[in-house]
Amino acid sequence: MSSQVEYIKVIADLIQTQMDLAPNRVYLYNQAWNIPPDDGLFVNVGLISKKPFGLSKTYQSVTEEMGGLLQVQMMNVQETYSVLIFSQNNTARIRNHEILYALNGDAAEQVQERYSFKIGYLPTSLMDVSEIDGASRLNRYNLTFNILCGYSQSRRVEYYSTIQDPSIYTQP
Repeated sequence: MSSQVEYIKVIADLIQTQMDLAPNRVYLYNQAWNIPPDDGLFVNVGLISKKPFGLSKTYQSVTEEMGGLLQVQMMNVQETYSVLIFSQNNTARIRNHEILYALNGDAAEQVQERYSFKIGYLPTSLMDVSEIDGASRLNRYNLTFNILCGYSQSRRVEYYSTIQDPSIYTQP
């Protein structure tokens, strides 16, 4: 478990490589980006929510020059992601199921092992959301799925002998 991993970027990279898309076709939600006027396929990956389900605190002894004692905090989280796949032609309608293949293939398994997280086998939903654009009628499909992941942080623990004694002031 590492707090340095941005799982959203790992998922976006996985989708891009497994669907053979150019880097400018997959982007993260809420980036400053305009949809190009071509008929190509685009993918938007966004983090919807996080639900912590486990939190722990332990201590590790380390050498005196490293501080003597570390407090290690770990948190297990269920994160919900949304993947929006869209195009002006019928490509999004034809290829929307490939997102599931990308998230459940051998490359996905290797990435999950490398970064110590788990992608759910089945999505929580796969919906046609094309009606949002009205007359322009982009073909849009939204896939929602969960991952289980963990975060951790370590901090040096202050010993009582290094804490300064309080000063007490009394009024005469």
